[in-house]
Amino acid sequence: SRCQIRAERNTFLEVLSFSTEEAWDELTLVNASGMTSFSGTVGPEGQFLHAGDTILFASDASTSRGGFEICGVDELSSAPEYQEVEEEGWLDSESEVLGTDEPTRES
Repeated sequence: SRCQIRAERNTFLEVLSFSTEEAWDELTLVNASGMTSFSGTVGPEGQFLHAGDTILFASDASTSRGGFEICGVDELSSAPEYQEVEEEGWLDSESEVLGTDEPTRES
């Protein structure tokens, strides 16, 4: 199973939950700097996406985990080093859900 999500505006990622099958189910951030992948219980908390960057998710569907829920936020209260960054086009004061993945069920 695969899905692709494109960021429509600049945003930080806030991970509400993240549990995928280690090394087999991967969430990958794709931007001008390259690709960064996440798997298992470590998600992309605090990562920054520019408008047009892509999130890819691929699953082998063999083992089910809890999946993930990730939101786009304009600033991260838990990471003050990011708060000094100012860019046009950020989200307004409300969070926007960028994507969720429902766990794959075995047949």
